[in-house]
Amino acid sequence: MNWQTLFNPFSIYTEKQLVISGIFLTITGSVIGYLCNSTFNGVLDMHLIDNTKLSIVFLENTINISTLTILLFGLGKYLNNKTRIIDILNTSFWYRLPLYAVSALSFFLIPSDLNKRVAENINQPEKILSQPMDMVLAILFGLISLLCITYAVVLLVYGFKTASNIKKSQHWVAFGLAILIAEAISHVLIKQFA
Repeated sequence: MNWQTLFNPFSIYTEKQLVISGIFLTITGSVIGYLCNSTFNGVLDMHLIDNTKLSIVFLENTINISTLTILLFGLGKYLNNKTRIIDILNTSFWYRLPLYAVSALSFFLIPSDLNKRVAENINQPEKILSQPMDMVLAILFGLISLLCITYAVVLLVYGFKTASNIKKSQHWVAFGLAILIAEAISHVLIKQFA
């Protein structure tokens, strides 16, 4: 495996391979989110909650993928008429892989009673991470989460670049704005329907 496979699978695998694996990835990621009590309430968000339902997690993922696909396809088509929706959809499937990884890691790294401690001691932060190991795990999880979010953005960038063939800096600014708009829209839609 080389760096290209890791950071830009969109230029290596066929669209059919990416779609099939992307659907599988979404289903698997939804099950992971359900089993790890995660909620994906934005295109770049993952939070732990006390209870979740598989149907809700799957709906959240569907809303996030659909919202991002629609906005990035519209932008890509505007910037380059040859942009194909299948390439944007594959990008929207695959960038979520690191978010699913964060969900799974949270199950193993975050103490199971941390949410309860946060709720009970919101005004006394020193009681939330009262054990030294809790602090170490929280810092480790924070660093891993940051790396995973960075990797998700890298996948988005390479996927969009492959799909739309953009090069100008103002196009990348528009891309960043599209992601922020998708984040806001997905939050609203998830609150409305999930």
